[in-house]
Amino acid sequence: MTSVFEIHHYENATKRISLAGLAANLVVYKSAIKNGKPNVSTFEAEIKKMLELLPHGNGIDNGTKFDIEKSEPDRLIFTLDFHHTDDVGNYIKWTSHVITIIPSFRFGFIAEITGEDFNEIKEYLIDLMYEVFES
Repeated sequence: MTSVFEIHHYENATKRISLAGLAANLVVYKSAIKNGKPNVSTFEAEIKKMLELLPHGNGIDNGTKFDIEKSEPDRLIFTLDFHHTDDVGNYIKWTSHVITIIPSFRFGFIAEITGEDFNEIKEYLIDLMYEVFES
């Protein structure tokens, strides 16, 4: 049986977020906060601009959020809620997920996901992360 979410594709698949760039901006942002630098908002704005390409819509109705406080340069944390539908498109359930992106010399990066695997949603969400990020 084909699930509704399997036929959707991420609309910005040709544009990608640089993980190295995001991690570098995170380091500068956290350093600016730690050292009380007045230009924190500049780095925060750059991070937000990069994250405009995160998956949203097609069940990710509230968007994907970057957890800037829990993230570190070697472990980027994202959260999202997925709104599931039945075979005729009626909304039936929400599931919440945390996606951790970890750099890998062998694979570029590894994406780990938590949360309920209702209708095998975890595989779909991980595939979206591989579409949106470049290592």
